[in-house]
Amino acid sequence: MKRFLNKKVNENIYLEFEEYIRNGGFPKSLYYDNYDEKITYTSSVINQIFDKDIKTSNKIKDKALFEIIEKFVINNFGAVISIKKYTTILKMN
Repeated sequence: MKRFLNKKVNENIYLEFEEYIRNGGFPKSLYYDNYDEKITYTSSVINQIFDKDIKTSNKIKDKALFEIIEKFVINNFGAVISIKKYTTILKMN
């Protein structure tokens, strides 16, 4: 994709992959040269996913509780977690 957009591709494949992961893997983030703009774009996409695709389509009523769970899931992405751990975190908040 970078080559298609005439963007510089790092010769170190590991650094290139790290950048891909940092930018969320969203192709449109390549349109932004400024790192802060990329982060803003990536955050807006993630917020849209949670707001439109999850909250609205599932008619979430307790939005505050949902946001606590959302933050927990994002902060523990890729970690093995259990329902018991979710319950513990929710009782703390």
